[in-house]
Amino acid sequence: MISARDMVVELREVDARFERAFVTFVTEWDDDPDTAREGLPYYLYYAEIARIIANDIRTGNRVRLAPIMDLVEKLHIEGDEAAREGATIGLLEGIQASMLQSNTGLHIANMYLGRESAREWKKLIHFWDHKQSDAPREG
Repeated sequence: MISARDMVVELREVDARFERAFVTFVTEWDDDPDTAREGLPYYLYYAEIARIIANDIRTGNRVRLAPIMDLVEKLHIEGDEAAREGATIGLLEGIQASMLQSNTGLHIANMYLGRESAREWKKLIHFWDHKQSDAPREG
């Protein structure tokens, strides 16, 4: 089973850009007083990774995406609860947010998603669509 700690190691190994992002992330947060008490805020690292992946999806960078999305799928299948949550909330939801921010249709990612990742992707879309329909209307 892949732990959340293992997830970070595997992310850093799958793409050199993720390693550079990790070094920047640790440098930025390592001296923060909250980090000493609570640990590194990995959700910020996942958000940066998600932006990189979303950009690869937008540009159709299949060569880079194949090993990355294979890892995301592996995390959904073999990850412990924390790793699966990191893969879904940290990565997939972050990818969706980045794509929506750049007015990129979420359907573009479908071809890169494995079976479990696609299931989680659809659940996130449903969740946010439902949340928006429940939001109070102005006027």
